[in-house]
Amino acid sequence: LMGLMNTMNTKKLSKAYWDKRHQLGDTPWDIGEAAPAIIEYFSNRPLNGKSLLIPGAGLAHEARVLASRYKDAAITILDISPTLIEYLKDSFANHKNIKLVCGDFFDHEMTYDYIIEQTFFCALGPDLRLAYFKKMHDLLNPGGVLAGLWFHWVFDKIGPPFGGDVEEYVSQAKTFFNEYSIDYHPKSILPRKDREVFLQFAK
Repeated sequence: LMGLMNTMNTKKLSKAYWDKRHQLGDTPWDIGEAAPAIIEYFSNRPLNGKSLLIPGAGLAHEARVLASRYKDAAITILDISPTLIEYLKDSFANHKNIKLVCGDFFDHEMTYDYIIEQTFFCALGPDLRLAYFKKMHDLLNPGGVLAGLWFHWVFDKIGPPFGGDVEEYVSQAKTFFNEYSIDYHPKSILPRKDREVFLQFAK
């Protein structure tokens, strides 16, 4: 299966591909609420005065909770789908500390104190994973942190979503990050219990 995943043509996972899925409402990755493990993580790390990026944010439930809780945080939502970003303009109209950016993650050039991972990594073809970790490192300020949820599971069909093994992810990330931690039992939603881990990588 991993061999099939690695040979998949990721060109189909383009702006047009993701925008079409949002137009159709074909977004099974959306859990309808902020991921509990991510909100718990930031309950111990106040974001006031900090900058935060959520790439491939989808409906960005985490952004809504964190922006309400930390009024002085600068939160950027980045997604490649114009349809989604237009929808979010109304959804987040009253959140002045949220910035919406429509663009490709690999072309983004700002830097941040924190970056959240939540079903973005699994949307990228496995051939892009090393580039993902390099770009994440580039987007972080010194001392910045990439943290969130990764699938620790190989799916029984070709993705997206693309699963895998946490040791593989860490091996790739260590090319760029010296410090990391793994929580094998995060506060997952029931359908993802025992299928995901919480990773933290510090620059």
